[in-house]
This record gives sequence, structure tokens and C-alpha cells, in this order.
Amino acid sequence: MSKYEPLAEYLRSRPPGERQVVLSMADVERAIGCALPKTARTIRPWWANTRQRTWATSWLDAGWKVDKVDLARERVSYVRLDGAPQVVTRLSRRYGRLQDFF
Repeated sequence: MSKYEPLAEYLRSRPPGERQVVLSMADVERAIGCALPKTARTIRPWWANTRQRTWATSWLDAGWKVDKVDLARERVSYVRLDGAPQVVTRLSRRYGRLQDFF
């Protein structure tokens, strides 16, 4: 289990009609039970919605993506993805790329 899974659980628990959640970085730290890495507070790409990073995979699999990051105010805005969240495994991503090839 990823240390970011509690954040994913929090996002999953939001009411279905809620389209946006704004959290302070301190809120995120409380959710995960430890400090964020220093780069999360200083480098915007840390918050990129990419499946190459376990922390981003957590919120993406929960059906949310980062919309805005305010490093100065230490705030992160998440928005709900359209449709149901999909769990995508490494194998299925590779298979999808293979299908795209053909």
C-alpha cells in the first residue's frame, strides 16, 4: 500500500456531487500521516498528473486530478475526473500502447 493511499481514500469519500476539493499541503500531510517531500513545496511538476509517480497514481485511481497548485500559499486544488475512476495496471498500459500500434 502506498503511503498516499489515505489521501486517495479521503478523495474517494467525497460526495459524488462535489467536483472540486482544495487542500492545504498541511491537510495532505495529515491525511498521509507524514511530511511531504520538500520538492512538493518547491517544484510544481511534483504535482503532475502522471502515472509514473505513485503519489499521482493514488489520486488518479481515486477519480481525481490536480487542477491547480499554489506553491506560495501551499494549496492544492483537485477536480473530479469525468466518468468512473479506472485502475490501470502497468501491464494494461503496455497492452494499450500495443493496441495503438496496430
